[in-house]
Amino acid sequence: EGVAAALGASAGQTLSIDVGGRAVAVLCSAVLTRHQVGAAVGSPVAITLLPSAQQITGLEHRATRILILPRPGEEKLAQRSLQALVGAQLDVRSSSSEVNLLENATKSSNQAATAFTALSVIVGLLFAYNAMLLTLPARRRFVSRLRGLGAFRSELVALLALETIALGLVASLVGLVLGDLLSKAVFGGVPGYLTAGFAIGTQRVITPAAVLISVGGGMLATAVAAVGPAIGSLRGLP
Repeated sequence: EGVAAALGASAGQTLSIDVGGRAVAVLCSAVLTRHQVGAAVGSPVAITLLPSAQQITGLEHRATRILILPRPGEEKLAQRSLQALVGAQLDVRSSSSEVNLLENATKSSNQAATAFTALSVIVGLLFAYNAMLLTLPARRRFVSRLRGLGAFRSELVALLALETIALGLVASLVGLVLGDLLSKAVFGGVPGYLTAGFAIGTQRVITPAAVLISVGGGMLATAVAAVGPAIGSLRGLP
């Protein structure tokens, strides 16, 4: 579906594949959906029979990779048998080795993203704390007025907690929207050295856990920034 949407292709349509300096016309038999192939739906791949692929590319009797699915519990036996059979001519390894290579290739970018995230958290905390300090005099007068009218400390703490939660949620949502726009505009492209070496797609994967951690971090930063002004406002007598 991902490739078909990018090309505007559909089942039953004739496609032109450019390979080796020539164009080959092929028929698109079907478009695979996420229900059929899962997360691979966004990867830049096309699937065909091996003889057809060899004929289209002009590379008869050639294959670059063979995937074997062993029976459950016999993975080690299958690997040893393959190494004994073709170990001298072919590289026999687990399918997870591709993932390990990808993780090593993206380690530097992940470290940079982690450092950028840490700096963003620090800057966000400073912004939240300074925003609280700007409103501190007015908040102290407001709390003193409420206490003079007979409000209990527990009621004032609940009021401050409600304001902190509302501010944290609104700020977190705004931050998520801005971060999404920033990721599309600045960090949306996949590096060329990755797309050349691995069959990966350009789709963005945003997990619910990442959203919850982001909102939780924003709430925590707002709560930490609100603790100091809140204690100062509630400490004195009315």
